[in-house]
Amino acid sequence: MRRVHIVDDDPEIRDLLQQFLKGGGYAASTSEDGDAALAWLAENEADIVLLDLCMPGLSGMELLRRINELYASVPVIVISGHADEESARQALKSGAYDFFLKPFDLESVESHLRMKLEMMDSAEESRP
Repeated sequence: MRRVHIVDDDPEIRDLLQQFLKGGGYAASTSEDGDAALAWLAENEADIVLLDLCMPGLSGMELLRRINELYASVPVIVISGHADEESARQALKSGAYDFFLKPFDLESVESHLRMKLEMMDSAEESRP
């Protein structure tokens, strides 16, 4: 079962994504902010992270950078309700795999998530 970690300060968004992904066969866990996410990642494994940019404390952009430094093999999909084109460009430049604006289509997010996981599986299978 693929493990998705959701980081968002909005409990409704966390719950919505978690329930949707669990219904799709994923193991979905959540953190309410960047510090909690780093603590969770230090103790657990994730195949992919869904990350909000605007959170109190450690910003989503800083968390994205830290995930890329500490857990380089874990891709990040950014989901933000307060972003503009420059924020999206900066997130992608900082290592995000993809970027979605809120409100988002759950099926689209899951489709992009699945595509990235399939790409990772293919790369793993092609290694000698």
